Amino acid sequence: MTTHLNLESKPTPTAILPGAPIESAARPKRRRTRLRTPVTGAAAIAALVAALSGASPAAAAAQPGKPAGPASPAATSSAVTKAESTSADAPADSALYWYDGGRRQALRVDGEQLADFRRSAKDSLRPAGDVEKSPSGSLPDGVSPVLRNAGAAAGDARALPGGVIVTLQAAPAGGDAAARESTARELLQGRGLTPVRALDAMQRIWLLESPPGLPSLELANRLHESGGFESAEPNWWRPRARK
Repeated sequence: MTTHLNLESKPTPTAILPGAPIESAARPKRRRTRLRTPVTGAAAIAALVAALSGASPAAAAAQPGKPAGPASPAATSSAVTKAESTSADAPADSALYWYDGGRRQALRVDGEQLADFRRSAKDSLRPAGDVEKSPSGSLPDGVSPVLRNAGAAAGDARALPGGVIVTLQAAPAGGDAAARESTARELLQGRGLTPVRALDAMQRIWLLESPPGLPSLELANRLHESGGFESAEPNWWRPRARK
């Protein structure tokens, strides 16, 4: 079916805004226009509306409230580049933290020093440039980055020689120290952990085995966040103050 639309312009009252120029009342006569474009479907109607309003057919066909289509490849590329730039500007150690009791404490890396636990603990600190690294930049086994609490003073250096210290939710059952130790070891081993030794008489605080460096920090955080312990923190090493 073909429909023809007859549009005839008629004078209509126009609101006059304050300060706007007043147009002459005399208006030129407009020619009567007959549109002979057949309207046969939604696409044709959208094209007709676009022709009358001056908008593009795509814009006229868009329905209010509908989400926009996929962004163009150029726009997507620009967004990705911006995200990569923002990520590159973030500090490399922004994800490092530990739990001091129940309080989460952010850490920063001291890029000038490393702690080499392949040597004696007395002289573990070495300039970062003196320690060999793998082609990928990773540290060798037995070497830890030197860390500091974010915002702490320069004397707050600490490193990770290996080991995690956990506090059990309650003292293990047992009538004597040997029985409590056996119960605690079974509990820890049942969670896939390797207990080294108890650090208190009630066998509630334990040193667990873990590799030196960041793996021990990651293990401590994972155990603390599991909720299975009252607390878990790395077995921190700190350089002795010089007299």
